[in-house]
Amino acid sequence: MERYRVIEVGALDEWGDFLGGFTPKDSCYGRRVLEKELPLTFFGMTVNSRKPGDGIGSWHYHDVMDELYLFLGGEGEMGLDDDVLPVKAGSAVWVGTRTWRTWRCSPTSPTNLAMLCIRAGAGPVADYTGAGGDWVRLEASERPLPWPRPDQVREGGRDSGRDGEAGAGYAIVELGSLNEWGSHFGGLAPELSYPGRRVLEQELPVTYFGVTANSMEPGSGVEFWHSHSVLDELYLVLDGEGEMGLDDDVVPVRAGSAVWVGQGIRRAWRCVPASPTPMKWLCIRAGGAPLSDFPYDGGEATVFDPSELPLPWEA
Repeated sequence: MERYRVIEVGALDEWGDFLGGFTPKDSCYGRRVLEKELPLTFFGMTVNSRKPGDGIGSWHYHDVMDELYLFLGGEGEMGLDDDVLPVKAGSAVWVGTRTWRTWRCSPTSPTNLAMLCIRAGAGPVADYTGAGGDWVRLEASERPLPWPRPDQVREGGRDSGRDGEAGAGYAIVELGSLNEWGSHFGGLAPELSYPGRRVLEQELPVTYFGVTANSMEPGSGVEFWHSHSVLDELYLVLDGEGEMGLDDDVVPVRAGSAVWVGQGIRRAWRCVPASPTPMKWLCIRAGGAPLSDFPYDGGEATVFDPSELPLPWEA
């Protein structure tokens, strides 16, 4: 049985070179569907990049799936029902069910707009993709795109629905650029809190998956091993250099490394002392049910006492 898999998606400025999509019809440069390359079960993720002035060219919504758009570079706008929301590096936008969405890179953006789209529902992600799946799409000829509409640009968001066809709305938090991530202190529980860890489902109404945004100084690492019995986990390194302990293996990681870790596999990590920058990464997890069904203190996660099971770089 495969225990883990590592692929390299490249640094942010390389994401626009990839040609991909869910189907040949919707394939384009700047879209990479990670569940086609990694054995993800309960969530999906695309890695996206658009040039200044370029957008996706259509609208869509979902009936079931949660979606989170995490912008990592550049400047742009999101169309959300009748609103246009400015986004930039560090914007994390949750979009609820039956809320129309589209996005573009602003013509004046200094760089490409780099973005992750993370999605999950109440079951395997394969149940919600493809023909007859969970999504509804409209081309621009059927529903005109909202740019330029400067009169409608707004800050903030809403987190409750409206009457009729409107969905659950949207919400936004600002994480800041990568070099600001280390200023946050947080965790899944008080005993699991560290500098540089931010738990997005504590700030956004995400239901089916969780995301932590993390930063670790050179030479620093987690203090224990852990494993999961149900949850899918994907670690996406965005900056710096590090190592992951995966059972008996130690795997080098760097900016652009995407590491899927299977169920029951012990995992630990650190930023190597020689890293030129702090290591920044995302940890994404889902289990095919509301994330609240899988609390750390509810038995799904196993934490190993480091005095009984030393970390690989301390043994």
